[in-house]
Amino acid sequence: MALDPALTEFTTASQSVTSYDYLDVDDGTGTVVYYITIHETSGATFTYTLERNIVRSAGMASDQVILATATTNVDVTFNTPKTVKGTATISAEFQKSGNNMSMTVTIQKVSGAVVTDISSAVVSPTQTVDGYFFNMPIPLTETVFAAGDTLRLELFLNGAGSGIWADPTGSTGLPAKVLIPFKLDI
Repeated sequence: MALDPALTEFTTASQSVTSYDYLDVDDGTGTVVYYITIHETSGATFTYTLERNIVRSAGMASDQVILATATTNVDVTFNTPKTVKGTATISAEFQKSGNNMSMTVTIQKVSGAVVTDISSAVVSPTQTVDGYFFNMPIPLTETVFAAGDTLRLELFLNGAGSGIWADPTGSTGLPAKVLIPFKLDI
């Protein structure tokens, strides 16, 4: 027996259900974990990105270190608008080669040719031990990112021959992570 057509008007259910963690809703932010990843392009040129998925960084194990030679930019470009709000966290393992090492981190917004700091520079304590794992909070200015804008992690590593491991799989050391809080619009 067929269903009476008058009863079918409101019988279909939604195809998706959105759920949020209670503490995220209470705080008004949701945190996304990004892994610092190294990509190799033509001619052994390396670029550095923030990836949400765990993929192995390019190169040999010795290449999977961001060395203390200059400022390194690590980027993620957004496909949809987002608002950053709260305190970010960076955690990584120092790979020391005979020199003391420290790291300075600034988080920036890149919109076209305009680069704006959305955090103050945060400096780690100087480390003398190889394999030291650090975890630094980075307070952020609430900032709106349009589609196509880039969030940049600007790293300056101090200590010749030293660096941080940058392989999300953890095959060469503990993976370097950045936790970014985003405002929930619910």
